[in-house]
Amino acid sequence: MNAGFSIDEERMREGHRLVLDGELDLAAAYDLETALSRLCGEGGPIELDLRGVTFMDSMGMRSLLTARDMCNDAGSSLSVLAGEGQRKMLEVTGLIEVLPLKGPGEDAV
Repeated sequence: MNAGFSIDEERMREGHRLVLDGELDLAAAYDLETALSRLCGEGGPIELDLRGVTFMDSMGMRSLLTARDMCNDAGSSLSVLAGEGQRKMLEVTGLIEVLPLKGPGEDAV
C-alpha cells in the first residue's frame, strides 16, 4: 500500500464503503482497483468515500472511471461521496457528469 494513501473498508447494511484517505495517484490507483475487483465480484452496492482524498492525478481519475466500469460489469452499483474540494475537482475535470455522485446528506449504502 502506498505510504501516502489508505483505504478503510466498512461493511454496510447492504454492500461496502471504501473510505479513501491521502493522495490518489499512480501507486494508490492500483491499490484501489485491487480492492474494488474483490468487492465488485461479491455484488451489491459499493460506496467510494473521497472526502479524505487530498490530491488526485490523472491515474487517480482514471481509477474512478475504472471503478465505475468494474462495478457495472459485475452487476454492482457504485456511488461516490465527495466533499466540497473533491466535488470541485470532479466538476473541473468533467467527471461529475459520468460518476454516480452522492451528496453529503444522502443515505449511505
